[in-house]
Amino acid sequence: MKVWFVGRSRDTGDQLDAFVEKKDDFACWGVDDDYEVEGILLTPGTQIIMPPGMLHAVFTIEASVCSGCHYYSWPTMELTLHALVRSVILCEHINNTEEYGVQCRQILIRMMCFLHEVMILGDETHETNADLPRLTTAEDWRVLSSFFCLIKLLNVVTRSTYCPIKLPNRLAQETNHISLDQNQLSIDERQDMVWARGLIGQSMPVLSGRYGFDFEADLFDPMLAYYAVYIKTSFESAHPSPNTLFAEPYVYEMFQQQLQWVLDSRPAANDHYRLLSKMERPPQSMKYTDWTPPENFKWKEGQVCRRKSVDFYYMSGVHHGDILFFSAA
Repeated sequence: MKVWFVGRSRDTGDQLDAFVEKKDDFACWGVDDDYEVEGILLTPGTQIIMPPGMLHAVFTIEASVCSGCHYYSWPTMELTLHALVRSVILCEHINNTEEYGVQCRQILIRMMCFLHEVMILGDETHETNADLPRLTTAEDWRVLSSFFCLIKLLNVVTRSTYCPIKLPNRLAQETNHISLDQNQLSIDERQDMVWARGLIGQSMPVLSGRYGFDFEADLFDPMLAYYAVYIKTSFESAHPSPNTLFAEPYVYEMFQQQLQWVLDSRPAANDHYRLLSKMERPPQSMKYTDWTPPENFKWKEGQVCRRKSVDFYYMSGVHHGDILFFSAA
């Protein structure tokens, strides 16, 4: 049997959109009277499902075997991104951050491949295929955009990105890490990330044409910049923390470099990022709401999309760090 506790700050309430901006937000054992905590006894046959990013602790009180898994749903993608940010920053305090990290990232990448194949190339919608995301409300579009941002930022919020490796050359680990982008991500996973980002490169213009508004300029680029500020603020608030991955100065330098490579690949998002970075006080909510949807947007029939070449998807998805990595591999 196990006892499963979940908790959240009373200040967060039902919004679940806390913006991480101070070190106290990363105090794993800082739950006090300001928190609401509930526990449940898991007995044989009991199941529990939590949303992404839920603070929890589990205690085994009797020898038992439990099975569990990560699952992803379209409506919670923004919370999933938030959870990934917290997980990579708190990776030294969470014992299973990377235990199934490769498999979890592969699920997200395959969701991108599925969306591209069925929605973009197949011209289907949620009405004809319930496994596709809904696109009928403003919130639906924010969810889809946050998923694209997650795919775009996936290497940034992955712990293995910041773990150096030994190479046969004579350069120091930190030199290989920063100058050649060598880390614990495998070649296969790097290629998968590039491919998924490349699929976004075709998907967004197609969605713009089918629904009659500029998805990239109006929603995706401003949202990506917003999340970049959010992630940068989160990392800075937790650095340097003794005995953690990001206590090493060159690792934090690597983080800044990774984030900049993402922004360099999206000049419009980079412009938004510069403006947001100049604000005296960053946004106080993780949730991006600064978007007014166009009136009466709806799916238009007859917008045919054909598969592009492998080179197109590679060039659309590759970042500067990937070029360094593949050149040195």
